[in-house]
Order: sequence, then C-alpha cells, then structure tokens
Amino acid sequence: MSLDCLLPTQNSTIALISSDELLLLRDYLDKTRLAFREAGFEDIQTHYIEPGFDWEAQSASSNMSLFSILSLTIYYFFSAKPGIVGARAIAELCEKANPEDVILLVMPKLDASAKKSAWLKKVQKAGQFVELKPIYSNQLVGWLEQRAQFKQFSISHDAARFLADRTEGNLLAADQELEKLTLLFDGNEELSLDQVAESVANQSRFSNFELADCCLRGDSRKAVKVLLSQQAEGVANLALLGTLKNYIEQLAQVIGVLGNPQALQQVWRQTRIWDTKQNLYINAAKRLGPIRTEKLLAQCALIDRKEKGQEVHPIAHAKLKPISADIEDQEMLKLIHDFSGMTK
Repeated sequence: MSLDCLLPTQNSTIALISSDELLLLRDYLDKTRLAFREAGFEDIQTHYIEPGFDWEAQSASSNMSLFSILSLTIYYFFSAKPGIVGARAIAELCEKANPEDVILLVMPKLDASAKKSAWLKKVQKAGQFVELKPIYSNQLVGWLEQRAQFKQFSISHDAARFLADRTEGNLLAADQELEKLTLLFDGNEELSLDQVAESVANQSRFSNFELADCCLRGDSRKAVKVLLSQQAEGVANLALLGTLKNYIEQLAQVIGVLGNPQALQQVWRQTRIWDTKQNLYINAAKRLGPIRTEKLLAQCALIDRKEKGQEVHPIAHAKLKPISADIEDQEMLKLIHDFSGMTK
C-alpha cells in the first residue's frame, strides 16, 4: 500500500513506512504530520531507535499522561532489523495502538527476511505497511518535471534530462538543484536547457561528487585541484569526507563480487550506481583491490574522528590548533592521493 501520507482515520492505529529514499520519506512524513495536526492531534512526538534504546522507560512515560489528548508517536529505526527486544516492543505497540494514540514506525527498506518476520505480520494485522517505491532511472526525468511544477515553475524536457544526468538518481540532490532554480527564476516561463545548465555551472565550479569521480578515474591531478578548490571555498572536510567514504564503501561492495556477474548486477541495483558510472567502479576496483580499499576506509574513519575531536594528533593541542587543522588537511590530501591511485 502507498499513499501520499498516513491519514488519521478510525483504521489508523499503527503503520510502518519503509524506504531507502530519504526525500520520499521526508515528504511522506511532513504530509502525515500536517494531516494529523489538522485533525486535532496536539501531541506529536518523535523517538530515534538506536541500540540500547530504553523501551521500558518510553512505555512508562507514554502511560503517564493525565489528559486524554490525541497523539501521534513516530519511531525512527536506523535498521530494518529491530532485533529481539525491538520486535517485542513493536508487538506491544501493536496491542496498545488505537485511533487516539497512533503509532508510526519508520524504517529503511525491508529485505525479504524482514518481510516474512512475525513482527511485521503483527503490524500488518493491526494496521498498515507502507512501502515507498524508489524513483527508477527511466522515471527520473518525469519526476523532475512534476517536482518543478510542485515548486511553482516548469522546466523543459531537455533541462529535466540534464538535471537527471547530473544528479544520477540522487533525489535529494535533484530536489536541491530544483530549489536553487526557484531562487534564481520567477517561474513565469519554462526554463530551457541553456538556462538550467548555465545556472548550475555558476553555482559552483566543483562539487564533492566531482572530487570522488576524479578519484575513481585515477585522475589524481584533477582530484587534488578539486579538493583544494573546495577547501578554499569553505567546504568542510567532513562534508567532503562523507561523499568520499560513501564512494569507497560502494567500491568495496563492487570488489567483493567482481567475479560474479549476477551478484554485481545486484550491487548496481542496491547502490543505485548508474550505467554511466559502472565502468568507473570496475576499473577502480581492479586498480585498488580489497586491501588498499580497506586501508582507505580506515583512513576515512581516522580523519572523521579527528575532525570531530574524538582523536587528537600527538603534536596537536590547544596552542597548536592551526597546526592540527593543517595536519587534517594533509591527511585529506593523502586520502585523495591514495584513492586516486597516486601512491601505494
């Protein structure tokens, strides 16, 4: 079942919404909150379920209300496998949920085993299971055209195709590009390919994705140029690192199935790597191999800890903070060198 949002009806007691598309989840939940507020649900709470979440304390606090008010409680699960404790808690939520105390569970995409689980069957028996389908590559151009209309402007088919190619199926990135266009144009005319391409080119000389693409291609000279440009423009190392780490993790998955065409096709689907980039990943996988890729992930983890202040370089302390920052920039540079194959 899939609707624009969960509606507050007599049948709405508990629902599970599942998707790996963050933008679709965000839209669905925003519309759901609005619908419930308009229906008089004054108490809308959100909880994030991580390992060690205290379900007993949460259950006790939810039972302490002295007044009968309409409530919607949203539980965000960071995994589609809630575990034994989580499954038991979901079963209890199914029993206590009612039209005045609605429960909404939010999870990543459920795999085949999760769809056969006892806890999901209880949710389906007590309420609804909503699975938001992804926007596939052959649907993205049409989705961009509709999304532009939703934002009160229109773009040509060629312009939509240009944005689809640029964002490569990343709905959040595509939506951000459309949002920027709403700030640049008044919406009185359909935007042409030339207008959209020029505005995108003027927004930024380089992007985090271009940095990662250079590394995949083994173009170390261009990769260093993009890195230094991004840092000069004030882009934080953590933002750059997040993109690089995502690419390296995808690369590790490709390496793991490189000799298995069927498994490789599954990785392409799961990681949403488009046809135009698959050869980049294959060539990078052959160039780097599993051991060097593992080292790259270890480098990412180390830089991440240092950027967040969780690990300090031996020579860095309060008086040497500029030196510490320079060291972290040098470590980013080394990561780029190693990823692009400049060093071994």
